[in-house]
Amino acid sequence: MPKPKAPKDIRDRRAQRSPALLPTTKTWWKVPLEIILGSCTVFSLLVGIGVVFLSKLSVEASGSLRSSDPMGTVFHVSNDGVLPLYDLVVTCGAKDIESGSRNVKNIGFLRPQSSAAILSPGHKMDAACAHTVVSTSTSKAELTIVVNYRRPLTWWSTTDEFPLEAERSADGAWIWSNVAR
Repeated sequence: MPKPKAPKDIRDRRAQRSPALLPTTKTWWKVPLEIILGSCTVFSLLVGIGVVFLSKLSVEASGSLRSSDPMGTVFHVSNDGVLPLYDLVVTCGAKDIESGSRNVKNIGFLRPQSSAAILSPGHKMDAACAHTVVSTSTSKAELTIVVNYRRPLTWWSTTDEFPLEAERSADGAWIWSNVAR
C-alpha cells in the first residue's frame, strides 16, 4: 500500500528552500563600541549630576564692624557642599539703601580680597562688603551678594545671587536676613 501524500500546500512549503543565512558582516567592532560609548555616557551623566548637586554655597551675616551702619556688617560665604569650589569672586551690591532724602541704588563693590582660588568644603570666606555708604539715619537697606565660581571637573563658571535685606532693631543695630530667591 502506497504511503499517503501530504496535502499540496504542505508539499509546496517543504519544497521551498529555506532562506539563505545572512552573510556575516565585517563590522564586528560595532557592538563593543556601542557598549563602551553607552557606558561612558551613563558615567558622564552620573558624574555631572553629582558635581552639580553636591556643591552648595550659603551667605550669612556674622557680626558688625559698625552696628549703626548697615554696610558695616561682615558677611561670610560658606561652602556647605562636599566638593571644593574654584576661582571664587564675590561682589557686593547695594540694591537699595534709603537714608533720609538720599538713596543709593544699584552700586557694586569688588575688592581684591573678595576672591579666592579654592574654597574647600566646610570652609568660609569673608565677603568684603563693609563700606561706609550712608549715615545713621538709614531707614532701609537691601544688598545682593553675587558669587561667581567654578565647580570641580568643569571649565565654565556658575553665578549665584544671594539677596539680603536689613531691619533696624530697637537698639539701633542692623539685623540682616536672607530674602527668598
